[in-house]
Amino acid sequence: MSNLIDYSTIQQTIVSNSGQRLVLTTSGQYYYWDNGTQNYSLVDISSFPPGSVLRGIDCDNAGNFYALIYSNISGQTGFYLTSWNSTSQIWAAPVLVQEAFSSGAYTAFSAINDNEVWLVNSDSSIQQYTWNATTQQFDLGYNSFFGAVEITTGKGDGQQFSF
Repeated sequence: MSNLIDYSTIQQTIVSNSGQRLVLTTSGQYYYWDNGTQNYSLVDISSFPPGSVLRGIDCDNAGNFYALIYSNISGQTGFYLTSWNSTSQIWAAPVLVQEAFSSGAYTAFSAINDNEVWLVNSDSSIQQYTWNATTQQFDLGYNSFFGAVEITTGKGDGQQFSF
């Protein structure tokens, strides 16, 4: 589904080093740059489970998109990560990364290297998740450093920065 957008409505742009672009418009919709059509196309989030709340979206340095959603899936309420590839245009099944009864909630989110995301918890700790192709889920990696408020990543060199 190709959609031309009014460039004056763009309020945020996310660019990966692969040339992939993701923009957020003032209407709250996300669009990605489609190299095939040379137009922006709507990021379809209709496949998210009903009642899901999108808490963050980003792209890594390879051009893959990641979404952090808050949802109830099969009776488990919490934060889920899912990924989307602009070539296949399909969202992967969401994977639970934090149940609702766990302490806090995520306040910041950023994708970095291919298949790696970083989250800031409400207790100011940073958590890293990497996609495990064998188990088809996100594995918890680095989990420490207190005092973070926001996190961003260098799409070109793979560095992460927090403040």
